[in-house]
This record gives sequence, structure tokens and C-alpha cells, in this order.
Amino acid sequence: MPKSSSLHLSLPLIWDHAPGFRLSGPASFRLDGDHLHLQAQVASAVGLRQGGGPLILQLWALDEATPAVVKVAELVDGQLMVDATGGLELSGWTVAHPPAGPAVWRLVLVLCTPASGGSGLTGLDALAFEAPYPWIQPRLAGAVAWRSRSGGEPGEGTLHVEAIDNPRDAGSVSGDLALELWRLSGAFDGGAFTGMCLSTWPLGTLDGAGRIVPAPLDVTLSEQPGRPCLMLREWTPLGWLARDYRWLDDALWSVQVPAEEALVEPAPSEPEPEPEPEPEPEPAPAPAPAPAPAPAPAPAPAPAPAPAPAPAPAPAPAAAAAVPASPAEVRVSVNRGSVEQLSAVKGLGAAVARAIVAGRPHAQLDDLLAVRGIGPKLLERFRPFLTL
Repeated sequence: MPKSSSLHLSLPLIWDHAPGFRLSGPASFRLDGDHLHLQAQVASAVGLRQGGGPLILQLWALDEATPAVVKVAELVDGQLMVDATGGLELSGWTVAHPPAGPAVWRLVLVLCTPASGGSGLTGLDALAFEAPYPWIQPRLAGAVAWRSRSGGEPGEGTLHVEAIDNPRDAGSVSGDLALELWRLSGAFDGGAFTGMCLSTWPLGTLDGAGRIVPAPLDVTLSEQPGRPCLMLREWTPLGWLARDYRWLDDALWSVQVPAEEALVEPAPSEPEPEPEPEPEPEPAPAPAPAPAPAPAPAPAPAPAPAPAPAPAPAPAPAAAAAVPASPAEVRVSVNRGSVEQLSAVKGLGAAVARAIVAGRPHAQLDDLLAVRGIGPKLLERFRPFLTL
């Protein structure tokens, strides 16, 4: 675990260039759930510490691909012991705050002490662990997609998360998980952040080696400043910590489902152009008796015009019914209709039809506003073709 002067430049600390204590010999860390054990050998140029502030161990994570630096843990009340050789060993348990995201991090152990004047910390020495370290924690798996809501207000839609995995060992259980949509007002590299939470969706716990597929997330985009970010967070002894995240760039919001509500407009106009068959309600049964008058000698001339209206009787029942009761004839029951019948309403679509069936029973048509994919404008377009 070599020392490096470049570490001093990477970490946000003020350094003592002539410290009385330095890191020496082996050092280690061990993660157990949400807690971390730190251990380091300390060499002293002044013997046992007399007065002054305590020695503090910190573990930092550096992403070499970016300038990201995250403080993972801080051991303030570690046990300082003298070993058999007269050297000092500093060790103890503390709570871990691993960085969020899938990056592989370089870990650095830092020895520091409170700065004179009591403001901040002074770095005494730093050692880098040679092997990069991947944090194993719940993560967003696959794609995250945005779909605008057909017929909804501007900014309304759904987020679709392909899956959430827990790659920890089988037999373990995560803390409570939640998806949260934030608008962040500053940089975020997996550690601390500032911003405004727009929506939260609790997910519960997830077994190790398990996977869940969350339901589509209803979202209304706000006009708040900041960059939108979807976070997967977990409840820990430190509170809610981010485990993974996805930036939701403007390009993502532009992926939209084509609006289909315009397709429902031709539906009511189809029966209207045929009012002329109205005076011919009787010919509806005419197709059956039509052959009988044909062989009769006296009415033989009459059957000649009969074949002319013969094509009309086929649309006549629908047209005649359409004039006084068009809505009743073409309406589909939201409580009894099948997915195929509901999706036959132009512009409604199979996905919305399945959502209507899944949400049964509906006490009134306005209950459909709770169905994903149906907004107030779209409901008013569908209302003439639906019934309870």
C-alpha cells in the first residue's frame, strides 16, 4: 500500500508537512453490512500522544476516471494501542457511507487530527490500497425510459425502470429501498448532494441475489431548476443513502409514445352519413321472404326493385340503430368488456385497455382518471364510447 504525494492534492484536507505521526506497516479495512472496521499501524516521532486532539482515521474513495472524491468512513474514537514492538496500532468500527454508482474506486486511508483552532481537520499522512474496490450494493439494472402520457398535461408521464438487482450474498437482506426523483442543484459523484426531491416510490426490502421489476412510475415534471436524477436509495444507520443513480437528460424526456387521441375523432362520424335508410325499417326482415315473392306471377314486377334495395338492409339495422342510439350501440363496458373489446376503441390501445381491466370495478367513468395513460382530455374523447 504505497504512499503518494499526489493523494494530498486529491483530498480536500489541509496537510501538516512535518507531522509527529505517520502511517506505517500494514493497514486494512473490512466491511460488514453497513459498518466498517479500520486498522492501521502508526509511527510516532514524539512517543505516546500527550494532550492535543485525537488521531482520526478516514477512508476515502477516488474515481480515477473522474475528479470524484467521496469520504466513505471516519473513525474518531478508535482504540490506540501499543503493540509488542513498541509501535502504535489504531483500530475500531464505524459506519460506512459507500459511494453510489457502478464505478470501481481506488481507496485511500488517511490519518488526520483536528486542526488548531478547532476548525476542520489537518491531514498527517495517507496510504493508497493497491487493488481497486467495487462496492457491492443494490443497483439499477438495464434501461430507464421515459414515456409521456397520451392526452395528459405537459410534463406528465411515466418512468420505466427495467429492474433493480441486489448483488449481495444470498441469505442477506437489504434495508428498505426507494426510488426517488430529484432535481440536483449541484454536482453529484455518488456522495453528498443538494437538491429537491420531486417524488418517492417505496420498494421494501430485497433479498441478496434477488431482483425486482418496479411498476411504471407516474411523474409530473416540475419547473424547478436543476438537473433531474433518478436515485435508488437504501435505509441505513446513517439514514437514506444513495446506492445507484441515473441522470435523466433532456434527450430522455423527448422519447415519447405517439399521441393517439386524434384517432378517436373519426369513430362517431362513421354512422352519421347514412340517415337515408331510416324510412326502411321493414326491409330488415326482407332478406328471408325475398325469395318467396320472386316466383309469384302477379308480384313478379315488384321483386325487380326489391333486389335494388337488397344491399341496403345489411347496413340498415346498424344505421337505423345508430340514429337514435348510436352511443348505446357502440359503447363498451369498462367493467365487463374484454381487453380486445376495449382496445378496439380507436386510440385507446391495448396497454390502456389492460390497465382498465386490472383496475376493475369502476364505480363511474371518472374513475378511469386513475388508470395510467388516461388524462382528463383523453377521457372526454373516450366517454361517448364507454359505459359501466
